[in-house]
Amino acid sequence: MAPDLIFTDYQMDELNGLELLKMIKINNQETRVIFCTAHEDLSVACKAIKFGSMDYFLKSNLNRHAVENILRTVQIAAEPV
Repeated sequence: MAPDLIFTDYQMDELNGLELLKMIKINNQETRVIFCTAHEDLSVACKAIKFGSMDYFLKSNLNRHAVENILRTVQIAAEPV
Protein backbone atom coordinates (compact mmCIF):
# COMPACT_ATOMS: atom_id res chain seq x y z
CA MET A 1 0.00 0.00 0.00
CA ALA A 2 1.41 3.37 -1.02
CA PRO A 3 1.54 6.28 1.43
CA ASP A 4 -0.94 9.14 1.02
CA LEU A 5 1.66 11.85 1.62
CA ILE A 6 5.45 12.11 1.42
CA PHE A 7 7.52 15.06 2.61
CA THR A 8 10.89 15.16 0.87
CA ASP A 9 13.96 17.30 0.78
CA TYR A 10 15.69 18.34 -2.43
CA GLN A 11 19.29 17.62 -1.45
CA MET A 12 19.92 14.02 -0.44
CA ASP A 13 22.91 11.69 -0.65
CA GLU A 14 21.84 9.15 -3.27
CA LEU A 15 19.48 11.21 -5.45
CA ASN A 16 17.76 14.57 -5.39
CA GLY A 17 14.13 15.26 -4.55
CA LEU A 18 13.13 15.74 -8.20
CA GLU A 19 14.43 12.27 -9.06
CA LEU A 20 12.56 10.84 -6.07
CA LEU A 21 9.38 12.69 -7.07
CA LYS A 22 9.54 11.23 -10.59
CA MET A 23 9.97 7.71 -9.19
CA ILE A 24 7.05 8.19 -6.79
CA LYS A 25 4.74 9.47 -9.53
CA ILE A 26 5.72 6.62 -11.89
CA ASN A 27 4.79 4.08 -9.22
CA ASN A 28 1.72 5.82 -7.76
CA GLN A 29 0.11 8.94 -9.16
CA GLU A 30 -2.15 9.24 -6.11
CA THR A 31 0.66 9.74 -3.59
CA ARG A 32 0.97 13.42 -2.72
CA VAL A 33 4.48 14.83 -2.43
CA ILE A 34 5.55 18.02 -0.70
CA PHE A 35 9.05 19.44 -0.80
CA CYS A 36 10.37 20.81 2.48
CA THR A 37 13.89 22.03 1.86
CA ALA A 38 16.51 24.66 2.64
CA HIS A 39 17.38 24.69 -1.09
CA GLU A 40 16.01 28.04 -2.27
CA ASP A 41 15.92 27.74 -6.05
CA LEU A 42 12.98 28.94 -8.13
CA SER A 43 13.93 26.64 -11.03
CA VAL A 44 13.84 23.57 -8.78
CA ALA A 45 10.57 24.71 -7.18
CA CYS A 46 8.95 25.16 -10.61
CA LYS A 47 10.15 21.73 -11.75
CA ALA A 48 8.85 20.14 -8.55
CA ILE A 49 5.37 21.57 -9.15
CA LYS A 50 5.53 20.65 -12.86
CA PHE A 51 6.44 17.05 -11.98
CA GLY A 52 3.53 16.75 -9.54
CA SER A 53 4.56 18.08 -6.14
CA MET A 54 1.68 19.63 -4.18
CA ASP A 55 3.93 22.39 -2.84
CA TYR A 56 7.48 23.51 -2.19
CA PHE A 57 8.26 24.94 1.23
CA LEU A 58 11.46 26.41 2.54
CA LYS A 59 12.34 24.96 5.92
CA SER A 60 12.80 28.49 7.24
CA ASN A 61 9.14 29.26 6.44
CA LEU A 62 7.64 26.01 7.67
CA ASN A 63 5.86 26.12 11.00
CA ARG A 64 3.10 24.26 12.81
CA HIS A 65 0.32 26.22 11.10
CA ALA A 66 1.73 25.56 7.64
CA VAL A 67 1.93 21.82 8.38
CA GLU A 68 -1.66 21.83 9.73
CA ASN A 69 -2.85 23.55 6.52
CA ILE A 70 -1.01 20.99 4.41
CA LEU A 71 -2.60 18.10 6.28
CA ARG A 72 -6.03 19.73 6.02
CA THR A 73 -5.56 20.18 2.26
CA VAL A 74 -4.50 16.54 1.84
CA GLN A 75 -7.47 15.37 3.89
CA ILE A 76 -9.90 17.45 1.81
CA ALA A 77 -8.35 16.17 -1.44
CA ALA A 78 -8.75 12.59 -0.23
CA GLU A 79 -12.45 12.93 0.55
CA PRO A 80 -14.83 11.50 -2.06
CA VAL A 81 -16.72 14.04 -4.14
